[in-house]
Amino acid sequence: MAYSNLLKNDVLKYLDFVKKGEISLGEIPVDLSRLDKDIPQRKLIVYEIFKFFLSQNYKEHAINLLITEYGSLGLKKEEAYLLVWSKFVEVKFPVVEADKVTLARCLVFKVDFSFSNNPEVSDILAVLERKINAKISVLFDRGFVGESFELAVAVGRLVDHIPENLAFTGRVAEDGKILKVENFYEKSAYCNENNIGLISYINVSYISEIIDFLNEREFHIPVLLRFSSKPQDIESLWKRLKERVLAFSGKDCESNCNLFERIYQAQLTYSVNRELSEDEFYEHIEKSYGIIRNVIDNSGIPHIAINGPAAFALGLGIALGAKDKLVVYHYQGDYFPVLDLTTEQSLRLIKTVTMSKEMLQELTYEVLEYSTNKRKAILAIELASHKLLSSVKEYAKENIPDGFIIHVMSKNMEASGNIPLGDWKKIVSELFSITQIVRTDFYYDELHIFLSCPVPIAFGFGMALGDFVPGKIYNYFKGGKTKKAGYVPVLDINEILR
Repeated sequence: MAYSNLLKNDVLKYLDFVKKGEISLGEIPVDLSRLDKDIPQRKLIVYEIFKFFLSQNYKEHAINLLITEYGSLGLKKEEAYLLVWSKFVEVKFPVVEADKVTLARCLVFKVDFSFSNNPEVSDILAVLERKINAKISVLFDRGFVGESFELAVAVGRLVDHIPENLAFTGRVAEDGKILKVENFYEKSAYCNENNIGLISYINVSYISEIIDFLNEREFHIPVLLRFSSKPQDIESLWKRLKERVLAFSGKDCESNCNLFERIYQAQLTYSVNRELSEDEFYEHIEKSYGIIRNVIDNSGIPHIAINGPAAFALGLGIALGAKDKLVVYHYQGDYFPVLDLTTEQSLRLIKTVTMSKEMLQELTYEVLEYSTNKRKAILAIELASHKLLSSVKEYAKENIPDGFIIHVMSKNMEASGNIPLGDWKKIVSELFSITQIVRTDFYYDELHIFLSCPVPIAFGFGMALGDFVPGKIYNYFKGGKTKKAGYVPVLDINEILR
């Protein structure tokens, strides 16, 4: 049975029949030979068949297809062999056909000879080769005219990976500058409507910028999370954070941020212009986790600054765990990186347990109101100028009567009551160690956490702590006309991101 009509009208359905065994591999060239060589969709049909052969590792079939279809364009057998066995990337670019915008595709091969299945643009490709100093072999999925494909093909030739949702449009000047093309706004609107990130002269000035970005293995990306009713200029905070990330990484943070946001549809700032209420912590931890996770999943190292409750930061740290590289900043007139967790060693360090109280260097603690029948540990972390022990005792007496208190203090507080700026990984490690030492010496099966400490320490402690023990996290609310000030449980450790 001939399937040539199906091949002509729906090549993807035809190939699905091949996968199912209803059409044999030997029938494909026969059915293709029955189609008129001048039908408009022939390049598309050949393109999809070629991709199918490569995906199924049918190398010989792919070589024969190229020779049969494009031998007349001067493609030699040995060149077809090199194309099939070479690395390649698929690149997309919008084109206008009969006043309608569609998305064209091409395969760009990593070989040192020139070839194109679209003779209409051969001269343009020859000039482009000189501009990028590389030979170009490319297989288009359609015929077209114009120069707007230049940026797409140049990028495809010079990088090894292109995100799936990305397209390009632009001409490339002799100096690498990206130039505007005809019908730009129509193409831009099409990509926006179809959730496709379009890279053009709007996003990058020179082709080297996008090449460097796509070839980068890791991106240092700032993430600003803010929950405050204080009148702060978030744009100013965001600008300063980006400057500090640039100083840390030595990379062009501004350009990387803009491209990262565009390419990966990343949200990098999240602001709520009020204090969080007690029932909102889970929701905003989930949203913040999603923002950070998107950065990590796309080869980013998040540089995180949190302006908000320490209880929120602790919960977010628990959600993230100590698995991925990141940097955490403390704001004290400016942003300072106090937790540099960009190596496997540093991530292990915050979970390294100091085995006894006597070995602690940064912190100390006292156990209060302990008795053998108490199985709830109340962790009162006092590492800031605000003293919380008396209010925690008062709360515990009424609400956690079967709990004993672990009062944690710093050995190295400044006169102001603040922890000196610097590397805080050891503090986080010792804070985590205290939970382990006390559990060994006194045992508990629940941990109730009260915080007076810098937000980065709470965040790092959460990363180290994880959800190894059930318990609750408490936040202090100032109160108001209808509600008195005091502690409220805002997070159940085992319910974070469940």
